[in-house]
Amino acid sequence: IVSFRRSYIVAREDDTNFISKVFCAWDFGITSKNTAELQHKIISTELKEILAEKHRHKQNRSFSKKVKFFFYRLLSWSLYLAITAGCLALIYFLNKALLSDLKTWVTMPLILRQLSLSLIVSTINLLIPILINLITHYENYKYPRHELYIAVFRNFVLKL
Repeated sequence: IVSFRRSYIVAREDDTNFISKVFCAWDFGITSKNTAELQHKIISTELKEILAEKHRHKQNRSFSKKVKFFFYRLLSWSLYLAITAGCLALIYFLNKALLSDLKTWVTMPLILRQLSLSLIVSTINLLIPILINLITHYENYKYPRHELYIAVFRNFVLKL
């Protein structure tokens, strides 16, 4: 648990994270060739991510780029909130309409009338997180970790 916290939760900016990955990441209890190849790929990917974060950190943004990213993120958060509010309103009004007009919908089969709200909610839970992840991806955060945290937070709030 301590190594997980050091690697993923605590976002440190120093070189000890990279050094510990290079010299301490290998599990010497691995006996299978397939497991060793998988461990090699995992360590390689983690090192590439750390180096990419270091490279992105060294890129200084000008004031105009910072303002541009601020407004872009403000727009994306507004879009996210609009999508979430739209989904909430759709579910609310569909539920209200289904409860009041359940007996008047004679043209739809009974099973579709009963499952329509569940189908809409399932479709929202399937498609909207993809859209939210695309929005988060195009916000151009400095660190991939921040992008991941924001995407997880947005998807969590959507599920509520």
